Parts: sequence; C-alpha cells; structure tokens
Amino acid sequence: MPLSSGIPATDKNGPVAVAAALFPENGVACGHDGGFAACPLTPELLRRLQARPLKYVDQLCRCTGAYRSPRFMATPTTDGAVVKVELILDRGQQAVDVTVTHPTGVWLASDLTCSGLGTSTSVFSDAPTNCFAVSG
Repeated sequence: MPLSSGIPATDKNGPVAVAAALFPENGVACGHDGGFAACPLTPELLRRLQARPLKYVDQLCRCTGAYRSPRFMATPTTDGAVVKVELILDRGQQAVDVTVTHPTGVWLASDLTCSGLGTSTSVFSDAPTNCFAVSG
C-alpha cells in the first residue's frame, strides 16, 4: 500500500503539494531508484510505475538526467486537478501533467501525461511515449 500524501482533500493546495513531492527541488524525481512506496500515488499508478512501462528514462519525469527549477500550475477538474510541472533539463525544457485526485480523502497522483500531448502519452497507455524536451 503506498504511503498517502497526508494532505486532506479539503486542502486546495494539495494538488501542487503532491506534484512538488513527486518532483522535488533536488532534481531527482520521487521513486527514481525504482522504489515508489514513499511517493503519493494511487495504488494503480504505483503498480504501473513499478512495471517500468517507459524504457531508458525516469518513470516520472521521463528524462535521462536531473532536472532543475520545477514549476507547478494547477488547474481544477471535477474530481481533482491537473498540475502542469515544468522542468528545465540539460537540453531544453519539458512539461508533464500530473492528474491528482482524492479517492481515499487525501490527495494522490493518479496519472502522468506529457503536457499538451493528450491521453495517448498516459503512463497507462499500451506504449507510453517519452515527452520530448523542447529547446527553450
């Protein structure tokens, strides 16, 4: 069972706090070593990430090295929020959308997609793609 975020669903800043826990300032995504138990994830997302559906990249940031200066922008949805996470990489920048929900009364990440590229980039898709960094 994953550790919960401990952030009550009533906390309006919860989605950003979850995204910040997944993408801390140190530039190394939560679970980078393959152990996602300490990450605030739904059980379904935890199982999917443990299966390592993305090849040759970090499962969360879909990057090959450290990132810098994560920025978070939350957009509320009917059952939670989508938090756009902008990351600066060695070769440009990249954005990942973290879907955050509260199925058990606390905020948890439930999906990851490449910002602006739609559900085909979901970590749950049959063949999730890497989010290709854009120069900038």
